[in-house]
Amino acid sequence: MVYLIIVLAVLARFLPHAWNFSPVYGALLFGGARLNKRESIWFPALLLAISDLILTNFVYHLHIGWQEIFQVAAFASISLTGWLLRERVGVTTRFVSANLAGASAFYLISNFGVWAGLHTYPPTWTD
Repeated sequence: MVYLIIVLAVLARFLPHAWNFSPVYGALLFGGARLNKRESIWFPALLLAISDLILTNFVYHLHIGWQEIFQVAAFASISLTGWLLRERVGVTTRFVSANLAGASAFYLISNFGVWAGLHTYPPTWTD
């Protein structure tokens, strides 16, 4: 069932949606909380890398560069923060901690990749 949720979330990337609003983040957190550590990283990372390859080349007509590594690492960090949901601490604390940690890790890792390789945006903390 967990695999199905992750697959459906990745497939939802192909549907029209508002920018930065898709079920991928929630599915990665859920997968991190329910799958074993190895599967919670490689399974979603592989699916997201394949979907990025398809979206980038065939939908957006761009080329994939070495910065894709940062994108996959950022998604993997969200799965890893799903492990915070397994702790025996209060549900609210775990949920808030996992969301803040996952969002922060994704922001830092993905923006570092852009700052390191592309000159589209200035290397500042703001958009």
